[in-house]
Amino acid sequence: MFKALAWLDTRKLLLIILFAGIFIMAVRAPSDSDLWWHLAAGDWMRANGRIPTTDPFSHTMAGRPWIEQGWLPDLLTAHLFARLRYAGLGLLLASVVTAAWVLSFAQSQAHPFARAFATLLGAITSAVYWSMRPHIFSFLFFAGVLWILAQHRRGRRRVVWLLPPLMLLWANSHAAWISGFIAIACYLLGEALERLLAGDRPAAWRPLLELALATAVSIPLIAVNPHGPAMLTYPFKTVGIGALQEFIQEWAAPDFHQVHVQPFIWLLLCVVAALGLAGRRARFSELLLLAAFTYLALLAGRNIALCALVAAPILATYGQAAGQHLWEMLAGRYASLRRLNLASAPPRPALGLLNALIVLLVLAAGVVKSLQPLSVAFNEKLQAEQFPAGAVAYLRAHHLPGEMFNSYNWGGYLLWKLYPGRRVFIDGRTDLYDDAFIRRYLDVTWARAGWEETLREYQVGYAVIEADSFLSRYLALLPAWREVYRDEIAVIFAHNP
Repeated sequence: MFKALAWLDTRKLLLIILFAGIFIMAVRAPSDSDLWWHLAAGDWMRANGRIPTTDPFSHTMAGRPWIEQGWLPDLLTAHLFARLRYAGLGLLLASVVTAAWVLSFAQSQAHPFARAFATLLGAITSAVYWSMRPHIFSFLFFAGVLWILAQHRRGRRRVVWLLPPLMLLWANSHAAWISGFIAIACYLLGEALERLLAGDRPAAWRPLLELALATAVSIPLIAVNPHGPAMLTYPFKTVGIGALQEFIQEWAAPDFHQVHVQPFIWLLLCVVAALGLAGRRARFSELLLLAAFTYLALLAGRNIALCALVAAPILATYGQAAGQHLWEMLAGRYASLRRLNLASAPPRPALGLLNALIVLLVLAAGVVKSLQPLSVAFNEKLQAEQFPAGAVAYLRAHHLPGEMFNSYNWGGYLLWKLYPGRRVFIDGRTDLYDDAFIRRYLDVTWARAGWEETLREYQVGYAVIEADSFLSRYLALLPAWREVYRDEIAVIFAHNP
């Protein structure tokens, strides 16, 4: 038995612990406010046997065209939730995240220790953005595009024909497919500059032409989805909503005073140091990719996760080169360092057994850590602490005339719990509500000029809002509104006829 374990050397142990650690870190209770409307959309598709093209969930946008950009993940998560509840969502999230970082790890040919360090730092940087929504599939598909480009750089030309099916799947999963094309454009431009400066012959350009052709084939495939060519312009419509940057944190520039954002700074500083100390020039394609996605990450925090996928393989490659360069400089100066033998010891059966025990302990700890966030009881308790679970119970038991006004952050949860009996005023589908309507919603929340006219226009009869919000304190002063329910999280006001 000891001999059979001899293969489990220190390098393999490191990789097992690395990816087991990432998987365990990604197992978490779903608490994203947008998850719930994605589940509701999946349930709607399961019940109706088709993909919605108009809004069924709100009373403010009822019947208006709606692009359900994440229909495929929504259907998948709804099926999983129906069968495995929160365990299905948590394990799917962890699997997708881990697969993305496996692809990132495989992009560099550096020493496994250097790649492990870079991968771990990249995972920590992106961890705050891991949530069970369709955007996590964009995280995986983006890693897939970067892996294809890395393989292409190594001379594996046929791999570029994985791009068309990947982009087809991406276009039916999430609208961030455009980030894949941005990465390809950076790579093509950078590699073209390399060839121009080197004065390469025409034969050296053929791999780039094949990649350009595969990309050209991929572009029209974006239109092969239930919404047709509208998906080609959808990302630009979403980015054009000004209220996103002002109101939604993940669309705003990152706030580096927040501790969970600071690993992004650490990652960038490590990359800059590695590039500066490597003793060789980086490829233009790597520099363009790093520059483009750092720029996007500084514009919107949600892009930090994509930047981490770009930066980690670069850090591994040039971090190792920097280490070797520094070692050679030190060894040349200090004779004692030249006599050190840093070669790894050959695997031994006893060491393999010890490593196997370590793996078992890590996996056991991971199982223990994962049980709680996957349990139904824990998730329901968490929802009661973060969402208006008590208000939902009240609305199910009492009839309130008129339509609902609700907090933006609770819209997805309320429609998931109350549809089809009640419909929401607003939820996280910003592309549906557009910039003008979101600003009208904000005017209501701050009781600005015209707020009462907005509520009258949409025949609002009651409001479900945060108990400590400005609007709740304001409505409590008005005789036209009466409080009918309150707990520590939420308050419901009914409008007096």
